[in-house]
Amino acid sequence: MRVHDNVIRAPGDPAGPGNVPIDIEPNTGDTLRYVYVYNNRIDASEGAQDQFGTKTLAGIAVQGPNTTDFRDVFVHHNTVTGHTPNFDGYMISSGCILLRTARGVHVTDNDVSFCGYGGIVLDYQSNYNQILRNNITSSGFNPAVALLVDSSSNNEIKFNKISVDPREAAGLAAGEDTLILEQSVTAGTADNNDVEDNLADVALNGGGHSKNYLNTPPSSGATLIPNFTNAQHNHQNAAGGGQLTEAALSLSDVTTNNVSTTRHGFAPKAPNDTTKFLRGDGTWAVPSGGPASGWTDDGTVVRLTTSTDSVGIGTTTPGAKLQVTGSDVYVNTIGSGVILRSPNGSCFRLTVSDAGALSAAAISCP
Repeated sequence: MRVHDNVIRAPGDPAGPGNVPIDIEPNTGDTLRYVYVYNNRIDASEGAQDQFGTKTLAGIAVQGPNTTDFRDVFVHHNTVTGHTPNFDGYMISSGCILLRTARGVHVTDNDVSFCGYGGIVLDYQSNYNQILRNNITSSGFNPAVALLVDSSSNNEIKFNKISVDPREAAGLAAGEDTLILEQSVTAGTADNNDVEDNLADVALNGGGHSKNYLNTPPSSGATLIPNFTNAQHNHQNAAGGGQLTEAALSLSDVTTNNVSTTRHGFAPKAPNDTTKFLRGDGTWAVPSGGPASGWTDDGTVVRLTTSTDSVGIGTTTPGAKLQVTGSDVYVNTIGSGVILRSPNGSCFRLTVSDAGALSAAAISCP
């Protein structure tokens, strides 16, 4: 089943019951699989109200208390908003997106804002769901939160962004500084949820998860950690955690934790020598055949690095610029030979005939 590309504005009837514009809720014994809810727009900013408040309970709800055969529901690329016309209240009382006793639901890439109880809510044992890459704006009022996991476990909650709309009335922002809260209120425990790589514009509280990030530091309440000597701290701003300054890092030349062949570790300090590389045993060394070999490769020419050096082949003490000891010098190319220079500066090539006779022929000097 596919529910897509719908535009729903001002939902509800003041005289009618509470409503959910898109409600996926199977009957007892039903099988619910492969439901796709995408590209829908729900705008409850002028939705129905009665004397008790808004009639819109949630924007999109996926509920599964009536069946155990429930999975593979995809809720993606929807927009749900519930602000009042002057941004001083919420016209969706619960979650913009609500999962209740739901399993195997993939909530991805949605844009939700101004929902009272929370932007995205999982409760009543909503387990094994994915909540990925959603934008949650100005949702959740005190003591509720922007992203609530209540009595639900084994969910993957990653890459979500939480922010506050600047048009929102200041008094409504009280609970929106909480990225995610796990609690065990409605139906059992909340456990083993993978919550990481989420980003918030305001302080991160609740949940005890350490792999989420602030876009900007909180304006107050953060405690700078001067160093880690006997430091007692955690990752919750409200509980005394805070920012670690660069001055608190030890940057001295300590080699204790350098990498070695027996353990992982830090790279040893660079030697400021471009002729060396970091070897597999964790030490800096000159590569074999590098500048220490005595030769320099200029591209098309390989030469002695030091012009006054001599080359010895088969000897360590050459008596001439080139000395070969223990074997022959072999010129393989016919017509080639040894070029010698005469006292007057002329050049001659010595070659040998088929009879073994040597001859010298004048040539241009190289």
